[in-house]
Amino acid sequence: AIALSDDGRTLVFHASTPGGTSWLWRRRLGERAVQPIAGSEGAISPVLSPDGTEVLFVLRNDRTSTMYRLPVRGGVPRAFVQGVPGNGQASWGADGRVLFALRDSLWIQGIDDGERRLLAGPDSARRHRSYGYPHLLPGGKDALVSIWVGSRTLDSIQIGVVSLTDGRVTELGLRGTTPRFASSGELLYVAAEGTLFAAD
Repeated sequence: AIALSDDGRTLVFHASTPGGTSWLWRRRLGERAVQPIAGSEGAISPVLSPDGTEVLFVLRNDRTSTMYRLPVRGGVPRAFVQGVPGNGQASWGADGRVLFALRDSLWIQGIDDGERRLLAGPDSARRHRSYGYPHLLPGGKDALVSIWVGSRTLDSIQIGVVSLTDGRVTELGLRGTTPRFASSGELLYVAAEGTLFAAD
């Protein structure tokens, strides 16, 4: 529900108005003012661009969920990907590519050129059921990912790494989900019971 820019200065989050409509809001850390982002009515699951000037978000309806692209200062949203999970599950790289989950697989697409390709699909031989929650690592060659192994329960999820070159997925031996890389060099992830861990 929140996104923080790479420089740590801009926070974008979604919150509902008293009428129940969800909007995206932005705040420059160090300032008190919180501003609604025009054009983000109904938006959830923000993902900021590396420079913090644009945001990807999801709009859900009865049939499908669509990811849109919008300037952080507001404007007219543009559709980016249809059929994505309602909670987004995307990571925007410095090279202009977006890695996202779609139909249990990982896909990669240029933010401007629209060229999409399948990066990695579930490997039944390894009992991999689904891949999701990608997080691109510095250098743009690999990404952290959540792997559902054997079932779709929370306690079946493992942390792994996927290569953006050949789509090879490697398990790291850590049980949890939503992995993130910290600038300190640690890997952050959440266990099924809700505990946040840091691994060297």
